[in-house]
Amino acid sequence: MNKRTWLLGLLCLPILLKAQAEDINNYDYVYVDNIKSVQFHIDGLLLTYPIIDLTSSTPLVLSFDDLHADVKDYSYQLIHCDRDWQPSQLNTMEYLDGFTEELIDNYRYSFKTVTPFTHYRLYLPNEDMRWTISGNYLLVVYEDEGDKIPVITRRLVVVDPKIQINPR
Repeated sequence: MNKRTWLLGLLCLPILLKAQAEDINNYDYVYVDNIKSVQFHIDGLLLTYPIIDLTSSTPLVLSFDDLHADVKDYSYQLIHCDRDWQPSQLNTMEYLDGFTEELIDNYRYSFKTVTPFTHYRLYLPNEDMRWTISGNYLLVVYEDEGDKIPVITRRLVVVDPKIQINPR
């Protein structure tokens, strides 16, 4: 690769990344009609918001149903966001420990239901991906069949409490 081609590729990279980021909504959204029953909460606490302590041993759980009822390759990634939920300027290695993208391999088929579906479940953080700093994050789930097609986006907040206030 010559110097001119390399320089042109380097100059086009921000444009390509911005075009990809514009296809993703920075709020809780489901992009396709076959995805239903999306839930995102602290494990064991179904009615909680996805707000977790940086050092917590209790994970967040994302679960959803795919009404196409066949197994698909769904992958996910975490995007660090600023206070306005726009992607931050941090490099992925600055806020994640592990892989930057991973497959969701925890699924099960429906059994004796009127409508067949496949139920997917993802625990965060996990052994493949763990955040290293606090802040706002956007979880993006893609259908990974050739092109990455966004399927679900969900917001989550990782907090790092520095002080404790004890009520009296």
